[in-house]
Amino acid sequence: MYTQVFFIMWVGEEVMPSEQRSRDHMSRLNLSGRQIRRLRRERGWTLAYLQATLEQEYHIFLDRTTLGRIERGTRAITDVELGALRDVLDASEAELLWGTISSTSEERKKALKGVKVRYSRPLPGKKRSTGEVKKRRSSRHASQPSSE
Repeated sequence: MYTQVFFIMWVGEEVMPSEQRSRDHMSRLNLSGRQIRRLRRERGWTLAYLQATLEQEYHIFLDRTTLGRIERGTRAITDVELGALRDVLDASEAELLWGTISSTSEERKKALKGVKVRYSRPLPGKKRSTGEVKKRRSSRHASQPSSE
């Protein structure tokens, strides 16, 4: 019989298995998600309330799942979304990025190292070598009728 053991860590009001905690730390896609969650909870707001406020006041349509992913750091946040959340939560940009404590340059560097930056890249299994690109280009030119 298979037994699975979870090591549990308290994060605010949430219980997080150790696997998820390590994934959360290593693959965050934003800095502000934790601060957004903290500020929302301090105000006693639900995700549904935050969602409705963003829709009514700023015409930004983020469902509760997306807002939760932003808070967990599994979704990047756009500058427009960050600006609207800053206004709704009545917080400064610095507070949304770094929290309530004043941070030093070293603390900011450490925080930034924990964020995974996404850039445009090929889909998994779709990597193309330079040779493949040249082949595709030459086959396109070969199939075009000549203008002679």
